[in-house]
Parts: sequence; structure tokens; C-alpha cells
Amino acid sequence: AGQLHNRVFQIVSSQGAAVTVVLQDLAVTGGTASDGGSLGGSVALGGGFLIDGGNVTMSSVTVKSNLAGVAEKTNNGGGGQAAGSGAAGLSARGGGIYLASGNLTINNVQVNKNAANAGTGGAGTPGFVSGGANHAGGNAGPGGSAAGGGLYIASGSAMVIGSTFSG
Repeated sequence: AGQLHNRVFQIVSSQGAAVTVVLQDLAVTGGTASDGGSLGGSVALGGGFLIDGGNVTMSSVTVKSNLAGVAEKTNNGGGGQAAGSGAAGLSARGGGIYLASGNLTINNVQVNKNAANAGTGGAGTPGFVSGGANHAGGNAGPGGSAAGGGLYIASGSAMVIGSTFSG
């Protein structure tokens, strides 16, 4: 079985054309976000759902095993250049659901086994000795940050009714 490399849903609305989305009796699984989608940037947002505006209602939905970020907390920052520091690790928010703006209502929703995983910083270049002189290596890059494995609310409003968040 292949591994998905895209978020499952990206819901985008604008001031002049607000959307209303109703999802019912649905399972959303296996999504992966490695970037900010329509919001741009390198922070991984919403493996299952990235919601930016509008009114979204989920009823009797399962949001399971979605990922924002890297599958394992590995060194994704890359090495530095000659005596350079390593790059910063990837940051991630909202493995299952990322709410950037808008209104979200979840009713009888099961949100489980989703993850937001940050990458560690890249390794700096190693030091070396040349012509009898010691040359210092570069520093490791900072690790990324992660938050909201199941649900991350950056802005907007969310109403949770009779729903379960776990593992």
C-alpha cells in the first residue's frame, strides 16, 4: 500500500464568497501535510483538514491517523556548508484538523491517532584539521515546533459537541 503525501481536505473561503460545508458519515484517514497549503509557508498545517474561512460542520465523522509534519522526528534540516550551521527543522500544527479562520462545528466526531510532528534541526558541518590548524564545525540547527495533534485552532471559532479526542 502506498503512502499519501497530501492533506485530505482543504476548505478555503473568502469574505465576498463565504462557503458552507457539511460533512456527514465520513472517515478521513491517512492525510499528510508537509506545507502550509493555500496559506503558504513551510509550516505543515492540517493533515486531514486545513480550514481557512467559511462555516464547516462535521457530524458523525472520524478523523484518524492523519499527520502534519514529518513521519518520524528525523533530521530534515540538512547539513550546513563549510563551517556552516544546520537548517531549522520543519514545524507542524494540527495533524487532524487545522482551523486558520472561520467557524467549525464538530458533532459526534471521533478524532484519534492524529499527529503533528516537528523535525529536528540539521547537523552543522563537522570540524576538521588542515595544515596543523583546527577548524571548528558548524552548530546544529534548531528543531521545529509542533502542536495540536488532533485539532489546532489558530483563529476562528470551534464548537465541540459529544465528540472524542484520543491518542
